[in-house]
Amino acid sequence: HIHRSRGGLEADRAAERVSDATSLAAQHREIAEVLAAASWYARENLPGNIDREVRSPFRDAADLIAEQTEPDFFARFDRATLELAAGDVQTAKAHFEELAATGRRAYRTYTEASDPAFYLGRIAALQGDRDEARRWLERALDRTPGDPWVLAELSALDLGSGYREALERYYSPLD
Repeated sequence: HIHRSRGGLEADRAAERVSDATSLAAQHREIAEVLAAASWYARENLPGNIDREVRSPFRDAADLIAEQTEPDFFARFDRATLELAAGDVQTAKAHFEELAATGRRAYRTYTEASDPAFYLGRIAALQGDRDEARRWLERALDRTPGDPWVLAELSALDLGSGYREALERYYSPLD
């Protein structure tokens, strides 16, 4: 909770420095600061006119977190999610494996999956290993029963109708 609250405040302060909406494409450092402070909050709210072909705001934000002298579990979790969003799958995988070994989860409520096992399942699916994806995703579901992020991933991978039914009990079929 403290991490999320502090991150939200830091993201708001960084967002205030992003003042001119017409020149956001040039404000890579500022956008990266917002993402690094609260990636779970800012990722879905990135301005559309950021030039992602020139630089990845996700990579820049992950690099900012890496510069911290002693990043805590939550900052390391944020870094790994940003690396995955930046397409640095192998680095993200290594970081998620370290995080999963701790047995801890990040607190993300509805904004983002909170278990490193979820992301390891997603990475395995991206790499075409459905059996490994299922093992990681079912581990995440065991640790956080009913997690809609995990259920959605299992449903999308078509790994059994029961997952979709459980997801539709969490959300409506329209969602």
